[in-house]
Amino acid sequence: MPQLDITSFLSQIFWLLLFFWLFYFISFNFVTPLVVQALKYRTKKNNVAQDFIRTVDKEIARTFYVYDVFFGKSCLFCSSLAQKSFSNISSWAFSLSQKINSDFSFNFNYLISFLELSSQLSLANKK
Repeated sequence: MPQLDITSFLSQIFWLLLFFWLFYFISFNFVTPLVVQALKYRTKKNNVAQDFIRTVDKEIARTFYVYDVFFGKSCLFCSSLAQKSFSNISSWAFSLSQKINSDFSFNFNYLISFLELSSQLSLANKK
């Protein structure tokens, strides 16, 4: 078998070393810099994308916070407005019942319940 011939060992080792070092030189000088450059570019692009995602997440959180604050303030305003309206209605009903009682001889409790029911019905109809 020619592979095991002692006279061809030196020639085979020579060509093996020659091709190995030639391949090593080409890959070290040409292929490796291209791979390193591609990896650096990917890393930089990934970092930029992560920074953009962080910025968008912060903006989303800020938008939700502003929305929550605005919604809370508007709910407080609406509840205070409703309380004012109910207090104005009750004071108006009381003053009207006082006036009607002074002018006519109606039962006070009947008038209060009648005015409360009519105000509740008018509020229910507005909805």
